[in-house]
Amino acid sequence: MRLVALALALLSLGWGLGHGVRAVAAFGGAWTAVLALLWYWPRRAAQGLHLERRMSPVVCEEDEIPVSFRLANTSKLPLLAPEIVDRFPPDRVDPRRAFVYPLLPGRRAARADYRGRSHGRRGPYRIGPARVRLSDPTGMFWAEWREDEGAGLIVFPALETVDPPEVSSRGRAPSFGGRSRREAGEGDLLLGVREYRAGDALRRIHWPTTARRGRLSISEYERQLARRVTLVVDLSRQSLRGLGRQATVEVALRTAAALGAACLRRGDRVGFLGEAGERVEVPAGRGDGQLVRILERLALLKAEGERPLSALLGDEAPGFVPGQLVVVVVSDLEEDGAALLEPLELCVERGCEVVAALLDPATFPRIYERDRGAGRLELRDMAEACLRRGVTPYAVRAAEPLRDAFLAPWFGRRKLRITAAQLGEAEAASP
Repeated sequence: MRLVALALALLSLGWGLGHGVRAVAAFGGAWTAVLALLWYWPRRAAQGLHLERRMSPVVCEEDEIPVSFRLANTSKLPLLAPEIVDRFPPDRVDPRRAFVYPLLPGRRAARADYRGRSHGRRGPYRIGPARVRLSDPTGMFWAEWREDEGAGLIVFPALETVDPPEVSSRGRAPSFGGRSRREAGEGDLLLGVREYRAGDALRRIHWPTTARRGRLSISEYERQLARRVTLVVDLSRQSLRGLGRQATVEVALRTAAALGAACLRRGDRVGFLGEAGERVEVPAGRGDGQLVRILERLALLKAEGERPLSALLGDEAPGFVPGQLVVVVVSDLEEDGAALLEPLELCVERGCEVVAALLDPATFPRIYERDRGAGRLELRDMAEACLRRGVTPYAVRAAEPLRDAFLAPWFGRRKLRITAAQLGEAEAASP
């Protein structure tokens, strides 16, 4: 269309000037000027554009994230349906588009937005830079304006909702270990009112009760003693199995994120420990801010550790304190399971409550085939060995919702053996 219009204008102008026909020459000149003006329109308007992006810098896997733009037109020329084209690599639909319809008048601003979804794996991404496509009123000529920089986005591991892990010890039934204990002391919640004792702070006098009883009464507040929880995750190269989001490292990190969030909701002080080329630690803390700190670290980790999980836990176990809840996510129990039993038992002997999340190797295909060696443990063998040592095991399988995996600990199943004699007795007893 543009080439036909331009060819017609130039042909009319040339033929009119060559043959001295003023009307045709005037028509060609006017038509050429109109085309030049239409070509210049979007390019002049692009010089007066200002684009402001608004979006969250973080999102979890599979979550939506709204992306909003404020498009300001500082020129006097109106813009017809400007289109914003934005790169959003975590989404399956890339690029994403937003429109200002039907037009953006001069000296005005408008909002355009879209909703992206983080289908991509956890990690850092670069969103944008966005491009604004402008056209003239006829739609024949286009121009683009590009923002200087895009925006950074960190995709956290998917945060699934699970119940806090149950903890069982030798000789007693499972219980919800790690609950905050309540004692009298300094705190925010009123525990009760009692009579004044020598040494009590006068600022804690409860005046209504004092006036009613005729003697000094003191407000006593509740102090919560939060349990310390440490998440230990296997990040060694040798433990890597499976592909994509169902690789062992991805499932292990999602498991750690879900359990950490559950313990933080309960009021615990949660920290993280691993080794991915170097020692990775998030000191224990509480609240939503601590959850964000843990997720930020988990989003950037890779299975690059050289030492197996058993070596890491063996070095860290002497630093654990009695009453501490240690959650160990085991990615490769076939290779490292037997060696891991001793450090797990050491944690129990130090008075820790230990939970082992065992990734079922039968559901994670090997990337590299290796010969099976002696001492390797299957899921059942490892879980039963954990139970004998006072460690609470959970079984985590690929593509299984974590909520189902942590509904209850793994207690094993009794093996039912039927002999030929039993079959004969059953047949004889049957009518």
